[in-house]
Parts: sequence; C-alpha cells; structure tokens
Amino acid sequence: MKKIILTLLFAVWAIPGSAHAYADYVNSVAQRYCAYVNFGYGSYAMNDINDFLDLSNSSFVAFGGTPTPKIVGGLNFMLGAAYGISDYMIAGFEYGGLVAQTENQPLPEVTQGIDIPAVEVGFFLKLALPMQNIFLLTMGAGMYHFSLLDGIYEVEDPATYFSETFSGSTLAYKVMGGGEVFLNENFSLSADIGYRIANISEITDASESVIWTNQDGSNFTIDFSGLFWQAGIKYYFDLHL
Repeated sequence: MKKIILTLLFAVWAIPGSAHAYADYVNSVAQRYCAYVNFGYGSYAMNDINDFLDLSNSSFVAFGGTPTPKIVGGLNFMLGAAYGISDYMIAGFEYGGLVAQTENQPLPEVTQGIDIPAVEVGFFLKLALPMQNIFLLTMGAGMYHFSLLDGIYEVEDPATYFSETFSGSTLAYKVMGGGEVFLNENFSLSADIGYRIANISEITDASESVIWTNQDGSNFTIDFSGLFWQAGIKYYFDLHL
C-alpha cells in the first residue's frame, strides 16, 4: 500500500512538470507557421433576394403552387496559412468559398432555382492566449475581397427556359473568436465563431453593363452578412530558411 501511495505521489509531481514543458512548446505560436482547413455554416441576410422570391412565389401560389424556400444561410469552407508574429499575435491569409442556393418545383413540371457561389480572399490578425496545458484561445478581425462566381437565376418549364447570370464584388470584414486544442506538438483541432459584413451593393448582369435595381429604383444587393461558425484541423511547423 505504501509503495502504491509513493508511486501516485511521484506521478502527481511528475505529470504537471512534463505537461508544462509540453504546453510551452505547443502553445507558443511565435515564429511558427500553420496551415489549416475549416468547414462550417453561415447565416446570410439576403434581403433583396428573399423579397424577390416573395414576389415570384406569390405568382406561383396564386396558381396553386408551393413557394420556393428563402435563402437564410449556407455551407462554407476555408483554406488558410498563418504565422506567429509573437507568443500572443498571429497574422494569416485565407481563401474561402461560400454557397447560397435554393430550388423548388412550385408547379408540376416547373423548376425555379437560385445558385450564388462566392469566394473571399484576405488577411487577418488575431490575439492568441494560451490556457492551461493544451488550449489556445484566439480573437481577431480580417479584411477580405468578396466576389460572386457568376450567380444564376433560372426558371424552367416544358415550354420555356429562362436564366439570368449576375456578378458583383465588395470589400468584406470579419470579426471572430475561437479556440484550439492541441493533439500533439504539430496538430490541433480548432473552432471559430464570428460575424461577416459582406453586402454587395452593385449587382450587374453577365455583360456587366446593366446594374440591377429594385422596384423603388435602389440598387439590388446580395448580402452575405451574418453569423458564421467553422471547425477544422491545423498543422503547425517550423520553417528554417
């Protein structure tokens, strides 16, 4: 019994010391690089798009059809690379894709759909705070070039097919906070939640010669602003040139 107690006391004494050394290594982001991939979901404002859907849905419903669902959010992914400026500061570059779409068969043999893929490319700066042994809390903001990849609106029935492509871009901003848990000295699992401001205030047709407007004469907008969350895996490494 005495031997068991002594063994346990030694373990209690030894583990914190080794964990602290381990934490110093994995939680120090200074002069370390990381690459990562994230997947998640975001909510979108999409006020003008959804007002347009309300208008078209009213016509279909009047003939006994079903309304096409509004666009309230969509999936997203992010590829990124970052560098630790100091123990508590990270700068990085990101490339991400977003999906906004809806489709329905409001009447027999009639299909209505909207597909609006988008990309964002930009830079961010984050504060990094190590917590306990293997956790890292982060908080920061970023600026991105946000653009549509030829969105399309289409309606198809047995007699006719109508489609309209459109494009646009804007400068977007994000604020975000999250955390990481390290699996070892190189890999961590991460999660972030934040808010995106990305309202494209000038939408043009495929030829980029006609600016879309609302019925009141104001510019038609496509607004990807809203809350988002992402989770993924990161790989940390040292690069000695």
